[in-house]
Amino acid sequence: MFKKLLRRLGLGEPSARLAQPSARATEYRGFFIDPQPEQTAGGYRVAGHIFQRAEADSTADQQSASDDNAYRSYRFVRADIFADMDTALDMTIQKGQRIIDERGKDLFPNVTPDGTPDGTKP
Repeated sequence: MFKKLLRRLGLGEPSARLAQPSARATEYRGFFIDPQPEQTAGGYRVAGHIFQRAEADSTADQQSASDDNAYRSYRFVRADIFADMDTALDMTIQKGQRIIDERGKDLFPNVTPDGTPDGTKP
């Protein structure tokens, strides 16, 4: 339940190869921001995924990371709600850019391309 609450607050967990970015994803500083606003009673809530191509950390991971489908994903949801979908899409991209600017490569600190903790950071 606590993890679900954190995800709703936009403090979600990174995961490996959750999915691929959709066609409407925007590239920003080596990441892809895929806006996926959630429809609510009052409009559209800012929500989306930030993707990064998985990097191979070992010889065993070389093949899976070189696969075009090997992405790490970070889901974010914000409290912002907008009346129309176009504004929500634009704001989701802006929020995703801010997350990347603030956290960058630390967005995926302890996850290897296969989704397991790498143990290199506490």
